[in-house]
Amino acid sequence: MPCSSLVLALVLIGDGAWPEQRYKAVAALTILFGFGYTVCSEWLNTAVRASWAYSELMPVIPVVDLGLSPLAQWLVIPLPVSGGRAHPLAAVGLRPTPPCHSRLIGGETMSKLGAGLAAAIALSVLAVIFSGLALLFASGMLGPEKPVSRDFEAQVRQHLLQNPEIVVEALQQLERRRQTADANELQTLIGERRDQIFKDPTAPTAGNPSGDVTLVEFFDYNCPYCRKAAADIRQAISDDSKLKFVFKEWPILGPGSEFAAKAALASRTQGKYEVFHHALMSYSGRISESSALDVAEEIGLDVERLKRDMQDPAIEDAIARNRALANDLRMTGTPTFVVGNEIIRGLVDLATLKGFIVEARKKP
Repeated sequence: MPCSSLVLALVLIGDGAWPEQRYKAVAALTILFGFGYTVCSEWLNTAVRASWAYSELMPVIPVVDLGLSPLAQWLVIPLPVSGGRAHPLAAVGLRPTPPCHSRLIGGETMSKLGAGLAAAIALSVLAVIFSGLALLFASGMLGPEKPVSRDFEAQVRQHLLQNPEIVVEALQQLERRRQTADANELQTLIGERRDQIFKDPTAPTAGNPSGDVTLVEFFDYNCPYCRKAAADIRQAISDDSKLKFVFKEWPILGPGSEFAAKAALASRTQGKYEVFHHALMSYSGRISESSALDVAEEIGLDVERLKRDMQDPAIEDAIARNRALANDLRMTGTPTFVVGNEIIRGLVDLATLKGFIVEARKKP
């Protein structure tokens, strides 16, 4: 547009001596053409076509509602240049070319036209630069961060009220992301603590000691769901000759559970841990100190020896390690199973349990 305005002005009132002569007249007409075009263009696109809207940061001229920056571009550069006495090229740091004394025909005219063309290009470049800056300012890309308008907030609120399912979908998506993140983090934790989970030499085991898949259970003798799971675990071990099972004593349901866990671990010295474990899980009432000792006596354990063996600090240490491991793996209750890279929370039926074992066997 700046170049077009200048060309139109030169066609109407310019001559071969421009810009050495009639520079100010051409500049004034150029500014007038450009200013008029800008006013029409802004009004057409903002008021008639509504193809764009000014940023809130754009100063607007009252009454006409036109942006100040697009109009000011025609005043910031051209007027100071045209109003001074300096040569137009000096305004942009260029020195005017002295008249050429070429002996070629038309040499002086060509020299003047070259100087005019240089001036036109210089002014056009400056006008384009300031036009670009005005556009960036109008779009809000320059200046301070644009605040969220109250109208926009109201529109968002109204849209959410009219479409509340969006909120539900957002919450569901957030929950899926949280679950995925938790699962990934837990798999990392399982990998980091694999030896503590699956290969603790102090933990009692059942099934195949060299099995290709290891199933671990964190349990409490007073947990009714652990008692229900006990039969399915025995069946899974019986049906799968390559399954190794690891017992993790995790007493969380009171002093009776704590005593029973210590007694069960102490029974290993008499070689009857697994028998004692299943007897405690089959008990119909609440396990306490007295009931645990009754069960021990029923299966043939030396109760007095059992009491002495329970004082071994290694037993307390084993239970403490199980507690810490359960906490690290974010376990919240019993029973909790670990197989492969999966944590199974709560009671599951035999078929589901076997399904997890099969999946773990497929993975390295």
